[in-house]
Amino acid sequence: MRTIEFTIPLATPSNNQLLRMHWAKRRALKKQLALEVTSALVRSGQRRPNEPLAQVYLEIERGSFGEDNLQGGTRPLVDVL
Repeated sequence: MRTIEFTIPLATPSNNQLLRMHWAKRRALKKQLALEVTSALVRSGQRRPNEPLAQVYLEIERGSFGEDNLQGGTRPLVDVL
Protein backbone atom coordinates (compact mmCIF):
# COMPACT_ATOMS: atom_id res chain seq x y z
CA MET A 1 0.00 0.00 0.00
CA ARG A 2 1.33 3.42 -0.96
CA THR A 3 1.14 6.29 1.54
CA ILE A 4 1.01 9.88 0.39
CA GLU A 5 1.36 12.41 3.19
CA PHE A 6 1.59 16.18 2.91
CA THR A 7 0.78 19.39 4.77
CA ILE A 8 -0.79 22.49 3.31
CA PRO A 9 -0.58 25.83 5.14
CA LEU A 10 -3.96 27.00 3.85
CA ALA A 11 -6.86 26.65 6.29
CA THR A 12 -10.12 25.29 4.93
CA PRO A 13 -13.15 27.49 5.56
CA SER A 14 -15.96 26.47 7.88
CA ASN A 15 -19.09 25.02 6.33
CA ASN A 16 -20.99 28.25 7.05
CA GLN A 17 -18.34 30.33 5.28
CA LEU A 18 -18.37 27.93 2.36
CA LEU A 19 -22.14 28.02 1.98
CA ARG A 20 -22.18 31.83 1.91
CA MET A 21 -19.25 32.13 -0.47
CA HIS A 22 -19.80 33.46 -4.00
CA TRP A 23 -19.41 30.77 -6.68
CA ALA A 24 -16.44 32.53 -8.29
CA LYS A 25 -14.66 32.83 -4.96
CA ARG A 26 -15.34 29.15 -4.26
CA ARG A 27 -13.86 28.21 -7.64
CA ALA A 28 -10.77 30.34 -6.89
CA LEU A 29 -10.45 28.56 -3.53
CA LYS A 30 -10.47 25.17 -5.28
CA LYS A 31 -7.77 26.32 -7.70
CA GLN A 32 -5.68 27.62 -4.82
CA LEU A 33 -6.12 24.33 -2.93
CA ALA A 34 -5.07 22.37 -6.02
CA LEU A 35 -1.90 24.45 -6.30
CA GLU A 36 -1.18 24.02 -2.59
CA VAL A 37 -1.59 20.23 -2.81
CA THR A 38 0.65 20.01 -5.87
CA SER A 39 3.36 22.18 -4.32
CA ALA A 40 3.13 20.28 -1.02
CA LEU A 41 3.73 17.03 -2.88
CA VAL A 42 6.74 18.52 -4.65
CA ARG A 43 8.15 19.89 -1.37
CA SER A 44 7.83 16.48 0.29
CA GLY A 45 9.58 14.78 -2.64
CA GLN A 46 6.53 12.76 -3.73
CA ARG A 47 4.92 12.49 -7.13
CA ARG A 48 1.29 12.87 -8.01
CA PRO A 49 -0.23 9.49 -9.00
CA ASN A 50 -0.51 9.00 -12.77
CA GLU A 51 -4.02 7.57 -12.54
CA PRO A 52 -6.82 7.77 -9.97
CA LEU A 53 -6.34 5.52 -6.95
CA ALA A 54 -8.86 2.67 -6.68
CA GLN A 55 -9.19 2.81 -2.91
CA VAL A 56 -8.23 5.65 -0.59
CA TYR A 57 -8.16 6.25 3.15
CA LEU A 58 -8.18 9.97 3.76
CA GLU A 59 -7.28 11.59 7.07
CA ILE A 60 -7.52 15.36 7.47
CA GLU A 61 -6.22 17.11 10.58
CA ARG A 62 -7.48 20.65 11.09
CA GLY A 63 -7.21 22.74 14.23
CA SER A 64 -9.81 25.19 15.44
CA PHE A 65 -10.63 27.11 18.59
CA GLY A 66 -14.27 26.18 18.48
CA GLU A 67 -16.72 23.82 16.89
CA ASP A 68 -17.32 25.47 13.51
CA ASN A 69 -18.60 22.56 11.41
CA LEU A 70 -15.15 21.45 10.35
CA GLN A 71 -16.16 18.47 8.24
CA GLY A 72 -18.34 20.42 5.82
CA GLY A 73 -15.59 22.96 5.18
CA THR A 74 -13.19 20.27 3.93
CA ARG A 75 -15.38 19.56 0.90
CA PRO A 76 -13.32 21.71 -1.53
CA LEU A 77 -10.15 19.90 -0.44
CA VAL A 78 -11.75 16.49 -0.96
CA ASP A 79 -13.00 17.62 -4.38
CA VAL A 80 -9.47 18.66 -5.35
CA LEU A 81 -7.97 15.37 -4.21
